[in-house]
Amino acid sequence: MVRVRVKGDIAIDDIQLMPGVCAGGDIAIDEYTTNAGVCAGGMLIIVVRVRRYAIDEIQLMPGVCAGVSPCDNSPCLNGASCSETTTAIGYTCSCLGGFIGQNCAVDAKTVSEFTCGFETENNCVFENVDDDDFQWTYRSGSTTSGGTGPSSAYEGTQYVYTEASSPNFQGDTAVLSTVNTLLAGTSSYCLQFYLHMYGIPGTMEVKFGNRGSSSSSVWSESNDQGNQWVFHQVELPPSFTDPVIFFEATRGSSYKGDVALDLVKLSLGQCASGPSARATNPCNNGGSCNENGSAAGYYCSCMTGWSGDNCDVQDVSGNSYSCGFETDGAPCIFKDTTNDEFDWTRRTKSTPSSSTGPSSAATGDYYMYIETSSPRVIGDTAVLTTQDTNLPAGSWCLTFQYHMKGSSMGSLSVFAGDRSSSLTSIWTKSGEQVDPDLWKTATIDIPQQSNPVIMIDGIRGSSYRGDIAIDDIALNAGTCASAGK
Repeated sequence: MVRVRVKGDIAIDDIQLMPGVCAGGDIAIDEYTTNAGVCAGGMLIIVVRVRRYAIDEIQLMPGVCAGVSPCDNSPCLNGASCSETTTAIGYTCSCLGGFIGQNCAVDAKTVSEFTCGFETENNCVFENVDDDDFQWTYRSGSTTSGGTGPSSAYEGTQYVYTEASSPNFQGDTAVLSTVNTLLAGTSSYCLQFYLHMYGIPGTMEVKFGNRGSSSSSVWSESNDQGNQWVFHQVELPPSFTDPVIFFEATRGSSYKGDVALDLVKLSLGQCASGPSARATNPCNNGGSCNENGSAAGYYCSCMTGWSGDNCDVQDVSGNSYSCGFETDGAPCIFKDTTNDEFDWTRRTKSTPSSSTGPSSAATGDYYMYIETSSPRVIGDTAVLTTQDTNLPAGSWCLTFQYHMKGSSMGSLSVFAGDRSSSLTSIWTKSGEQVDPDLWKTATIDIPQQSNPVIMIDGIRGSSYRGDIAIDDIALNAGTCASAGK
């Protein structure tokens, strides 16, 4: 239909076109065309011309018609030359330097190494492609859905991610590609990146191949990696003359499947056998790693609320803390350390060995104890410590219930001091403690410190009959009303 635009309001309604013969006429509407015109005064005239035609034996074959060259339409751009081929499109373009693509339409940049931090949009060799289902999106802060996605970039303020919420569905893909970049060199490449896959993710793949050819998956991940940025490196083989790299994220079964990327780096050569301190990111709880010339080789910039060399010390501001051990995994400022021989164990009712340990908790159902059976030997130590908590400066009162029944009992000790110096023993009990009550109360003053740390050590005695238990730990700011009991 030819549409003619004129000034003035025109309206038509209830146009009907039906096959067959019109009532009172003999015209069969098998094939028709329309035309339109405008008369003086703005009246619209629609003319329908009806003819009878028939067609048969339509054939569509690959290639080009005899006597017609696909190069006649000049499909090759930017000075490229066109040559006929027997391929489906019937031609190939020989691009001039700096241009790539099927029709030499892309003005490509050439790189051998690069880093994408995604701090500035459209400034990375990895770009969204047009023939996928949805797009990677630049983002700062949290993603829009709870229970998935990062709360911040790994480094800087921005990252890219795939949003798994509606209207995206399971199986939809979002692709980043270097298709508009010429990767120089024919050696191996090392691709490094930080990936965040938290919630119910789908699949993340790295694909590699020659431009214009199919690509192959060289790396994939489809598991929940926790609410953290995880470093990955992938070695890309030197088997391609014009390589293209793809990041392909496939949406999983839930909207809680946001996938995020940050700090993508490509370098010539093989990947190192072990990543650097920056690559392994020793900084915990969202801290960022910065390389320097120190003995450790790095320092951490911690998120608010965390401190310590590796951002593993939580800053707190309260004046009262308690640990009753009734709920497994419940927050407690006293935690097992990794610098001892064995661990304290959460337990209900009796311990496994006879003639040692309590038959029940001091209060409630659960307590903590040290199991002194084999493979434990005399002198082995299990430590609970507040070293992962940055307690406010000042003096503190520590109280807890303890149980030391057994003929081969070791000792229970409390150490305290400043985080920057060695700790001092301030309370200890050795041997069996059964008179007058099996569960006893310890009340201990913790001397004033600017950055206090407290440790509770359970030390194994001469045999398996030396289980030590503790319960109802409480730590309160200030001094105890009756210290030393």
